[in-house]
Amino acid sequence: MAAVWLGAIVLAALGVAFVVVGARWRRGEHAPGDARAIFKDRAREIAAEGKAAGLPPAHIAALEEELALELLASETGPAAAAAPSLSKRQPLALLTGAIAAAALALGLYAWWGDPNAPVIATAFENAADADAEQLAALEFLLAARALRNADANTHLHLASVRMRRADYAGAAAAFAAAHALVGPSQDVDLAWARARFLADEGTLSADTRAIVARVLATAPNHPAMLELLAMGALRDGDYAAGARHLAALLRQDLAAPRRRLLEETLTLARERQGADRAFIKVAVTVTDVAAPWLIVFARPVEGGGPPLAVARQRARAEQTVVLDDANAMLAERALSGSGKVRVVARLSTTGTATDFEAEVVSEPVDPAARPRVVLTLRGAGAASTPDAGQAVERIEDPVP
Repeated sequence: MAAVWLGAIVLAALGVAFVVVGARWRRGEHAPGDARAIFKDRAREIAAEGKAAGLPPAHIAALEEELALELLASETGPAAAAAPSLSKRQPLALLTGAIAAAALALGLYAWWGDPNAPVIATAFENAADADAEQLAALEFLLAARALRNADANTHLHLASVRMRRADYAGAAAAFAAAHALVGPSQDVDLAWARARFLADEGTLSADTRAIVARVLATAPNHPAMLELLAMGALRDGDYAAGARHLAALLRQDLAAPRRRLLEETLTLARERQGADRAFIKVAVTVTDVAAPWLIVFARPVEGGGPPLAVARQRARAEQTVVLDDANAMLAERALSGSGKVRVVARLSTTGTATDFEAEVVSEPVDPAARPRVVLTLRGAGAASTPDAGQAVERIEDPVP
């Protein structure tokens, strides 16, 4: 810190010296002896030019006399008399101005600058290996800097340190300050919502819901926000809403360990909804897997309109998929009130239901009876239309 202040003072002193020395040098350029030297040079030029032009000596002498009178007037006139007084004041004025500029520069640095900036930068670079005491010191420096400067990055760094110290309320406050400076930002909102969620001990406050809604307005299926909504709903005992958010999250491409954890959570949420819940359990076997995506959905027996419920996941040799109101496409077209439906399984390269290379369709089943449907798909070389040789469908006894 002392080195930073010393450097600023030295720079200010150098600025003063530069201005004063420059002023004296420029003052020496216009010394009184310069006019006489100019006169002598000009007189020689007049004589040479007059001889070259063939002017009479009297004419040349008259021109030299006129030049001499001009020199005399410049050295004895009112302007010349005032000049010494001006030149005496000039260095003092320049020195005063230079000192004022240096003082202003130091004042601006004291207001906007931060002598602790090198210390903060070094500490933040090593924050990953910092212990609790070092993190506390870094937080103190960042908090002091945040009070002095309206700097969004400082607030974001402060929030990051507070998250590591499990000060979730403090981190949320820092994220809120950054948001006030930069405006809507998905990156800030994601971290802010998580900090606020943890600060509120796993509940979704009105403030957190507002942040989540802002993110989902531009990214309707953002996995982090869907997970927050699911966890908040389960914490509130709203297992149907929690299952709905989890089912939407599981339609995305997730790493296998995370998918297993979310699937287990979804299973628990479904079990908590009661024994009268309507659903269809679909066991799908895929042979010669070629397309990476498996899409399973229920549609009305008579067809028409969007699917009633959809599940999408990476295709495996064997998997079991549950269709119920949690993965309904539209809230007003719930699977539980649909009557009999057909279950469709498709293998897709792109993950969209309309782009598929193999398909199998079940016989009509009633979700209220909670049936188990078993389907088999052949991946390699399958046509884009159903083939009885590719699939076996059967309906087993309802799940108890």
